[in-house]
Amino acid sequence: MHWSFLSARRWVQITQVLTVCLCLFVVVSCSTNPQTTTLTSGDGRITVGTTLKPRTLDPADAYELASLSLVYNMSDRLYTYEPGSTEIKPQLATAFPKVSPDGLTYTIPLRQGVVFHDGTPFNAEAMAFTIRRFIENKGKPAFLLGDVVESAKATSEYELTIKLKKPFAAFPSLLAFAGVCPVSPKAYEI
Repeated sequence: MHWSFLSARRWVQITQVLTVCLCLFVVVSCSTNPQTTTLTSGDGRITVGTTLKPRTLDPADAYELASLSLVYNMSDRLYTYEPGSTEIKPQLATAFPKVSPDGLTYTIPLRQGVVFHDGTPFNAEAMAFTIRRFIENKGKPAFLLGDVVESAKATSEYELTIKLKKPFAAFPSLLAFAGVCPVSPKAYEI
């Protein structure tokens, strides 16, 4: 049979079959492969591809999307958000803070056995240092805590006490901000 003698109806059928075959080919070739490939350079570095240019990776100064997204993904905070919601949950804290009756003092129990990348233990003194540094270094987001926090101190090895200047019910949510991730007192300075 010669191609020019095919009826219009037959051409439609052939086109439909070819379209279905092409769609199946695309679906199969784009499906996820059960094998995982990990690319490493062997020198302990992480490479992140982005079209944004981070201004800084210092958590106490990170306030733009490019910087904050990297800091957020490379660190933990006292609290974090439940995925897909505005509810916070403990991350490096072991529970929600105990709040004094006047709403000024927050006592936060901390996880034990956590260490920074330089081997320094994470504890209440390291977290108090982080909060003081966040405020005193006067980076772009410093006002978030500087306008609210009067003091931060370790009241035991794994208990942090933060005193506010005035009551602020949403204060625990500020402790979920990416820039308030703890930093090693040996690696950073005020």
